[in-house]
Amino acid sequence: MTADLLALDIFSADAAGRAGVSTFELKQAVKNGTVLRLKRGWYTGQRPQWPSDRHRLRVQIEWVSGRTWWPATTLRPPRPAYLFIDPIGAPST
Repeated sequence: MTADLLALDIFSADAAGRAGVSTFELKQAVKNGTVLRLKRGWYTGQRPQWPSDRHRLRVQIEWVSGRTWWPATTLRPPRPAYLFIDPIGAPST
């Protein structure tokens, strides 16, 4: 593992690969305890002391990757009743 990666709060498996770290080396670093796996494909060289520290790093991953914690479908308003049509073709009420 490179010191540059270990100094980062979080890094992805892709970033490790670009830094010259193989998948095998990354898995060995996790096994040895040098690196902590936070989520699939995301790691840290830090040792979070509290669960809230680990949570903060996971939230940081979500911000970096541009994802949200909830499905996008929950953010949409409900469909109006006139859009629900029964099989015969008459609008439902």
